[in-house]
Amino acid sequence: MRISLVLIMVLLLFSCATNQSNVETPFTLGKVHTQKWIAEDNLEQHGYTVIIPIVKLDNKNAILKDVYHKGKVLELKIRLKEIGAVAIAKFPEDSFITKKDFAVDSALSNKEKDILTKLNDNELVISYWVDDKIQYHKISNIRHNPIRSYPNSVMAKFD
Repeated sequence: MRISLVLIMVLLLFSCATNQSNVETPFTLGKVHTQKWIAEDNLEQHGYTVIIPIVKLDNKNAILKDVYHKGKVLELKIRLKEIGAVAIAKFPEDSFITKKDFAVDSALSNKEKDILTKLNDNELVISYWVDDKIQYHKISNIRHNPIRSYPNSVMAKFD
């Protein structure tokens, strides 16, 4: 009797926690991970990609915008991959970043600067528009996948 009562309580608590997270954001995400990459034809071109699987996105209420990670901001791009819809941001290493790819520090709001300074390497924040307001969602415990090698820089850029 006690075991079934405890089991029911655990299931109810888990159900409430799951529903509450869906109320907070108008989307559901899968396991976020990063993938280091390098272009074999130009070894100076290397970086990492942030991959955010999208399980559910209420397009009427939310538009995914940017990702904040390791002190940088980059626009998210939605793509259809083998695993389904994903939001992707490909972060090049500093050796070949062009000014137009990243928001200039002076263009960032105080809130965005604050977000960037408080993130660990295994955390990121995504921004999204909902009801004409910008919102932020923090993701922790990001998995880091092994490096991926591309035969040339063109494939690395467009994968």
